[in-house]
Amino acid sequence: MPTHSTPNRADPPFGVIRHNAPGVPPDAPAPLRGETPWFTGTQLPVQIGVYKRLSLSGLVLFSLFDGDMWLWNHRDATRAAQARPGDASLIQALPWCGLVLPPPKGYGPILGPDAGGAA
Repeated sequence: MPTHSTPNRADPPFGVIRHNAPGVPPDAPAPLRGETPWFTGTQLPVQIGVYKRLSLSGLVLFSLFDGDMWLWNHRDATRAAQARPGDASLIQALPWCGLVLPPPKGYGPILGPDAGGAA
């Protein structure tokens, strides 16, 4: 009698490739073309800019990563880009995906003397 395994409910359907980091909810929306996969909130981006973040309720919001921390979440990416340095997000460890908009000063690495953070 042949044996076979029952698919795990967490496994994606056959033919669907998930590139999300372990620990990201399996129902996170698929990244759009040009966006990164979803990463856990314990991993930080390598670029300053506006990213998608997955809220605790499952909504996709936008937040500016300033090189040190996530700033306040917004429903609009343009508004997230206008966040001020003191507007820290109340929850820093949310899954994030894709660089949506660069900061107003343009793309740049988060380390170095011109980044505004610690070198």
